[in-house]
Amino acid sequence: MMIWHLMIQIVVLVLSIGVPHAAQASRRYEIGLGAGELTVVALGSVSSGWTITEDFEGLQSSLFARAFLVGDPQLKTELLFVVVESADGNNPIKHAVLHKLQKKYPGRFTEANFVLAGTHTHGAPATQDTDQPKVVKAVVDGIVDAVVAAVGDKAPGEITVSRGNLTSIARNRSEQAFDLNAEADRRVFPLKIDPLMTQLAFWRDGKSVGLLNFFGVHPTTMVDEGFTYISSDSYGYAAYRIESEMSTDTHGKRFVAAFAQTNAGDQTSNIHFDRCTDRTEASRHQWGCARGLSGHGPFESMKAVGEALADQAMALMTAKSSTPADGNGYAQVEQPARPVDDGVVIGAEGLNYRKGLADLASVRVAAKYTGGKEETTCAPAWGASHAAGSTEDLGTTLADEGADNSYSTAGYLIWALNGPSVVSEPVKTMLQVAGLGSFVNVPTSDELIDCQAPKEAVLALQPRPVGMQVFKLGKMHFAVVPFELTVMTGYRIRRHLAETLGVNVDDVLVLGYAAGEAPNTSDDDSGGGYIVTPEEYSSMQYEGGYTAWGKWSQPALAQALDRLAATLIGNAPPTRTILAPRPDDLLVKIADTPEDQLPRPTRWDGVPLFEQMGRVITSPAPTYPTVALEVSDKRRFVSAEFVSGHPMNRLRPGDSFAAVERRTADGKWEVIQRSGSWGITIQWKAIPLWQCASISCLSAKVTWQIPDKIAPGTYRIVQTGDYRPAYGLSEIIPFRGETVPFEVEAQP
Repeated sequence: MMIWHLMIQIVVLVLSIGVPHAAQASRRYEIGLGAGELTVVALGSVSSGWTITEDFEGLQSSLFARAFLVGDPQLKTELLFVVVESADGNNPIKHAVLHKLQKKYPGRFTEANFVLAGTHTHGAPATQDTDQPKVVKAVVDGIVDAVVAAVGDKAPGEITVSRGNLTSIARNRSEQAFDLNAEADRRVFPLKIDPLMTQLAFWRDGKSVGLLNFFGVHPTTMVDEGFTYISSDSYGYAAYRIESEMSTDTHGKRFVAAFAQTNAGDQTSNIHFDRCTDRTEASRHQWGCARGLSGHGPFESMKAVGEALADQAMALMTAKSSTPADGNGYAQVEQPARPVDDGVVIGAEGLNYRKGLADLASVRVAAKYTGGKEETTCAPAWGASHAAGSTEDLGTTLADEGADNSYSTAGYLIWALNGPSVVSEPVKTMLQVAGLGSFVNVPTSDELIDCQAPKEAVLALQPRPVGMQVFKLGKMHFAVVPFELTVMTGYRIRRHLAETLGVNVDDVLVLGYAAGEAPNTSDDDSGGGYIVTPEEYSSMQYEGGYTAWGKWSQPALAQALDRLAATLIGNAPPTRTILAPRPDDLLVKIADTPEDQLPRPTRWDGVPLFEQMGRVITSPAPTYPTVALEVSDKRRFVSAEFVSGHPMNRLRPGDSFAAVERRTADGKWEVIQRSGSWGITIQWKAIPLWQCASISCLSAKVTWQIPDKIAPGTYRIVQTGDYRPAYGLSEIIPFRGETVPFEVEAQP
């Protein structure tokens, strides 16, 4: 018997050596997923991303917040990660959300264990614009709804990580700057882009219930005729498509998919932008120059980018083995999905996090991070080339990228604002009247201007420590900052962190567009601009002009993150500091105010003479026949126009402003698609005064893109909304309008 016992022990030992993961089962976490809608058609607002754009007047796709809650029962830690479809995470919004969460879950969520990251869509209004309080309320409530859903969904599960490369949708928009980086670093990215896509998948009982994807590229395909539409852009489409496909197979629960940003600062999805370089005043990009991935315009180009993102995400979630490398030497799927704690000793990794503040102004940066000797950063300021805009947007005529802007409009403005008071005071007054009061805070110190060179400093920023977060989930480590990071900036920071933490560089990600304190032109602590490498800074492209602390900004940020990440080693418990919102925080007040007590978007909604609310102004055609495949646009479009009310009269989360209905065999009508989903747009326009007895009459044009392979039959378009009649200023009344039925023939 002793011999048999010895033989069994030897066999067990051999098996445990040959199969290292058999004796170290992956850690089970508690996971909760949820989503909340934050759509609001903010008529009169402008994009929070583009330099030059018109006011929003339509809705192309709804906006959502998606929450991922992860708990580690062994370390007794919990992390809340929320991806919001907006330009950025926005720190004041984060504080307002924490204020509401503190009342609902006392002591549970803090600035340290709550990450709020934006997708950077340019199709969303500014989330903290107090002049649009309903926007603020919609965003805060939508994020809170997502968190509440995730808390209610929390249950044991598994998390896997996989990674691959996507090279088909990105191009470096600032090659002049990228090419100045060290040759050894450039060899890491032969296409001048970072193709790495990393994905966390969430599982229960062997079934996938959600995914959180990390990739870096600007979702900026909402241009030209797309400028004026609320849209989640390509990142939103990718999430929408995956959720639509997967939600039917999750036991009745909604599958949650989100796409978060890494280092997208100089990566554009408008891969043909170099053919669209006309920057004359009021110029418009022409789609004949093939700006995007598609020749059909912004909506089709945006969808094409989103399809590529979604396809790769699905491939990573279902990958069983590695696939061959593409023509550029990048492996398309580097490894199949594996548990995030696979292969590590239980209890050695798990979930942990830190929140830190670092003053990057006038700080000494060690030679380890500069690649040479110790250097010193500057006080924060933005430069003239920032006013030029990037090579993928219309930009401005105030300055040029990569040029001497001493004699540009921006250069003359610097001179005027720093000149004698008889010159500077009228200029400051003019800027304040134009709503640009924050731009009068310009540098007056020769020392600052010399330090920032070769950047021509235009705007001195309110000095403020930078808020940053780090967290680890198993073998994966994340650094979170409120900046736009170029490809090489992200890589160098990842490389430093990997060395400090003793992990592979691919197991470290740097995430941008997140909520965190940062210098700005006013007391607002959100929006940190860009971070470029020292070599890229010398080129003074748009991204360099938007980098705050001068040439050594990137090494200073790497040093600060490195010190914060080092505190994760050893898994010491995180500190828990509960945020105490300022009593005068206007965003908190707005979030706590009932919607019906917020300022009205309009005094009343007028109705044209001899019309009524919801009345059809323009009807669809009677029949929509098959379209020949050889025509340039192979899709069919149905449009109808209605007398409508202001879309901000009432927030409508989970509802819609329009729908397409199909007549069933028994003569009833069923909804097959709603506004906010991809394929329906709705655009509000002022009705001419001569047709209207009021000054605020609106029409709503609904356009439906007939899907491929749709069932032939009888359809109609419905427009719904709310209006405020002149005779009842405090009353909001719902309305509904319907077109006459029309026939749709089958499409081959």
